[in-house]
Amino acid sequence: MDVRKQLGRDVLLEDLKKSLSLQQELYQKVEEFPEMYSETLSEAYSGIEVLKICMDELTEKLRLSNESKDLVMVRLQAVMDDIHNLNEYKANCTAKSNDMAMQNQILEAKLASIMEENSLLLMKVADREAIELVCKCYQRQYEACLAEKKKLSIPLNQEASVSKKMKSLFSMKSWELSTEISELNSLKENLQETVSFTQDKVASLLASYDKHFTGLPLLSDTHSLDSKTELQRCCLAIGRDPA
Repeated sequence: MDVRKQLGRDVLLEDLKKSLSLQQELYQKVEEFPEMYSETLSEAYSGIEVLKICMDELTEKLRLSNESKDLVMVRLQAVMDDIHNLNEYKANCTAKSNDMAMQNQILEAKLASIMEENSLLLMKVADREAIELVCKCYQRQYEACLAEKKKLSIPLNQEASVSKKMKSLFSMKSWELSTEISELNSLKENLQETVSFTQDKVASLLASYDKHFTGLPLLSDTHSLDSKTELQRCCLAIGRDPA
C-alpha cells in the first residue's frame, strides 16, 4: 500500500516537473513575442511605405496608360484592319493555291498519259526495228534467191528448149505411132475378116469332105484326120476356134 502511494507521488512529481518546464518555455516565448511583434510592425510599416511608393508609381503608370489607351486603340484598329486584309489575302492565296493544285493534278495526269503514250511509242519503235531487221534478212534472202535463180535460169532455159524439142519429137512420134496403130488395127480387122471367111470356107469343105469320103479305107480316114487336125492348128494360130 505504501509502495503504491510512493509510486503515485513519484508520478505526480514527474508531471509537476514537466508542467513547470512547459510553463517556463511559455514565459520565455511570451517575453520574446513583444520584441518579435515590434520588429514585425516595424517591417510592416516599412512595407507600407514601399507599397505607397509603388502605388504612386502605378497610379502614374495608369495615368500614362490611360493617356496612351486611345493611341493603342487606334493602333489596334489598324492592326485589326491589317489582319482582315491579311485574311482576305490568305483566302485569295488559298483559292489560287487550290487552283494551282488542281492544275498540277491535271498536268500530272497529262504527264502520266504522255509517259504512257511515250512507252507505247517506244514499244512500237522497238517492234518496227525488229520488223525492219526481219525485212532486211528477208531482203538478203530474196536477193540471194534472185542471184541463184539467175544462175539457174540459163540451164533451165536450155533444159526448157530441150524439153520443148523432146515434146515436139514425142508428139510427132506419138502421131506416127497412132497412125501405125490405126493402120495395124485396120489390117487386123481385114485379116480377121479374111480368116473368118477362110475358116468358114474350110469348115464347109471339111463337111463336104466328110460327107463324100466317109466310106474310104482306114488310111484315107487317117489322112483325113491328120488334115483336119492341121486345119484346126492353123485356125488356133490365127486366133479363131474352128467349128
